Amino acid sequence: AIKAEQEELAVALGFASGEALRERLMQLVRSHLNRGDADGRGALLLPVGAVSAAPALAAALRVYAAARRRMRNAHARLYNMVAWLLSLQPRSYESAPTLGGSLAGKLKDLVHVHGCQLLLDGIYNADPHPGNILLLPDGRLGLIDYGMVGRLSLQERLMVARVVVALARRDEEEVA
Repeated sequence: AIKAEQEELAVALGFASGEALRERLMQLVRSHLNRGDADGRGALLLPVGAVSAAPALAAALRVYAAARRRMRNAHARLYNMVAWLLSLQPRSYESAPTLGGSLAGKLKDLVHVHGCQLLLDGIYNADPHPGNILLLPDGRLGLIDYGMVGRLSLQERLMVARVVVALARRDEEEVA
């Protein structure tokens, strides 16, 4: 699903393939590092606005790619109606990338994993944003970037568990 989405986005941006887009991005990163626009550790220095705008830009790009696919499919449908009348070879439709399961199931898995990390292990990812969650081609979730973790003692985990149970019971006094 990830590879299919990458291919779709690359083509929507005018690249021949996802690999061509990745190569261009790597060229830009190498150029950036060679110019010395990085800190001493080789990390890219990005303006705060660019980092905070990334999720919105990614969402806009997905909308654009989906709209482009719908337009191409509408064109194919129109062509196929005429092709049927003239006995010509029909065109195929473009399919959307798939999740490999239900979104609700993926979200349930994600909450379960983070709950286990927090309540059972006491060590959890302290920076869980969408960029750190991957949907693997076989439908499994991939969690990355554990550079910032939090730790909870047994007492803290018990307190969090009590709050979660109180929230589920809608017990305002216990939550407070």
